[in-house]
Amino acid sequence: MNYLKPTYHLCIFALAVLLNSQLVWGQNKDSLLHVAMLSVYDQPEKTIEIGNLLLEEYRSQPEIQIQVLQIMTNAYSSIRDYDKSLESILQAKDISQKLDNPILQYQVLVKIANQYHSLGVNTKALEILEEADRVIAPVPMTDSLRFGVGSNYAIRGFIYRDQLSCDIAIDYLNKAYAFYASGTDSAKVHTNQSVVLYNKGNCFITLNQLDSAKVNFKKSENFAVRVKANSLRAYSLKGLAEVYTLESNYPEAINVLTTAEEEAKSVGDLILNRAIYQGLADNNLALNNWKEFQDYNKKFIQASNAIKQNERQTINKLLEQSHDEANQQTKIMTRYYGIGIFGLSLILIGLLVWIIREEIQFQKRYKKLKSEIRF
Repeated sequence: MNYLKPTYHLCIFALAVLLNSQLVWGQNKDSLLHVAMLSVYDQPEKTIEIGNLLLEEYRSQPEIQIQVLQIMTNAYSSIRDYDKSLESILQAKDISQKLDNPILQYQVLVKIANQYHSLGVNTKALEILEEADRVIAPVPMTDSLRFGVGSNYAIRGFIYRDQLSCDIAIDYLNKAYAFYASGTDSAKVHTNQSVVLYNKGNCFITLNQLDSAKVNFKKSENFAVRVKANSLRAYSLKGLAEVYTLESNYPEAINVLTTAEEEAKSVGDLILNRAIYQGLADNNLALNNWKEFQDYNKKFIQASNAIKQNERQTINKLLEQSHDEANQQTKIMTRYYGIGIFGLSLILIGLLVWIIREEIQFQKRYKKLKSEIRF
């Protein structure tokens, strides 16, 4: 087929359009990445949809792919899809291992540790955090690294709250808060500080320091409002309602939880919903609101069953992963030490043959000597 040659001016026009469209798409990709980050705690499904699109578009830029996968990990965690969340961050780890970028590898490892903590596998989480520390041991501290170290401290604070004491946990959470403050992305800084303050509030409840708990929950809510993070605000309100419940201020607790329930609708966080439903059931029961108690208790049971199902699936996947890792290590050991093991086996077999032969000869000599003995 013959094609008509375009004129010179048409070529220039077409090239200009092409370059302009590429520039616009490049800007659109950056804008989509920003939207995905901001939607994690508000519209996680939207973040996941954008993330899948960006993974294809950034095929030639592994560093950005890792960033997208980390964002998607957070989004899947928001809706408690532990299976997909773990799958995303492990994919990021595979990519990071091929790069000479210890800071990026560190960030991914910290994120994986957070996934294990979310599943209650705290020993494994601490083990991965130690691995992460070894990765950045020779690396000078930078602003980008400080933010990752803040996450390391935060996860340790969450774990130590469960395993040791809230006094120790608060110390780590304070360190995390300070390290986060050095970040340049205000939305990211406020998001993480909101999470830290919420967990500090829970620690103060455990220590029965209710006034301090209120202060931290309200600060957490303020940061969440600044970044328009519905789920973070809902968590902060849930914590604040727990304080009101402990103070026997049941009507105020219900008011706050009702607001939290409204904030959480667009998120789909099963654990958040379960906690809100439980709080509403308990407070309505305290006020003898029997119908409301039954309605929210039913929702609480349904959310609990859904969470157990998700956790069971993810635990099975973790077991499969551990089995695969063990098999891989066995193959590596066989590859490196196979010749030595084979040689050792030959020596052992030869020794066994010699022992058997000597035993046979001894038995022959013994029988001969025995036949010559006279009584």
